[in-house]
Amino acid sequence: MHFINEFELRLDAQGEASIRIALPPPADGNFGHALVLIERLEAQDGAPFEAINEGINSPDLADVLSDVAVFAGPINEGVETLRIGLFGRAGERFRVFVGWARRHYDEATADLSCTVCRKSLKAAFRAALAAIGIPTPGEVISAAADQLIAALATEGIAAFLYELFGERLVGRLQRAVDAVLGMTRVIDEVCRKLCREIGLCD
Repeated sequence: MHFINEFELRLDAQGEASIRIALPPPADGNFGHALVLIERLEAQDGAPFEAINEGINSPDLADVLSDVAVFAGPINEGVETLRIGLFGRAGERFRVFVGWARRHYDEATADLSCTVCRKSLKAAFRAALAAIGIPTPGEVISAAADQLIAALATEGIAAFLYELFGERLVGRLQRAVDAVLGMTRVIDEVCRKLCREIGLCD
């Protein structure tokens, strides 16, 4: 099972906005794993915003950045609704990726469309970059490759990808990144390659 969606939120006159997502009941004690990536769409001269999550066992993995927040990890036991709250200046706009996945023991991978597959991988890459202090994908240089792979292996991010894609993704990740490291639009190309190799894309 999975839930993958992307929202654009604008803070209200009090500088607040929130999302609430009802989660399915657990299966065999597994509440699933989630990845939430929050990106401010308009720079505010370094003015901070606050992001909170109720439901994911994770601190903000991108707390060194002023325009990005990342939460990735298992859903806390007993949680029925995932809540994401944003606080900042009135009118600020944010893009929020919310991914939740839980595989049954006999599922090789989630049943995903090409669009959802690519959106999930791109969000995971952007989250991993944010976790090592890179606010936007830009051009990933060779010196950052090992850090990027390590960040993708961050427990919460890796667990979300495993729930969504299964074990086939892990072994191909390093080769996919190495193959396109020098190209423009690195994130798009890596995601296309991964989708093809794990059989989720034409």
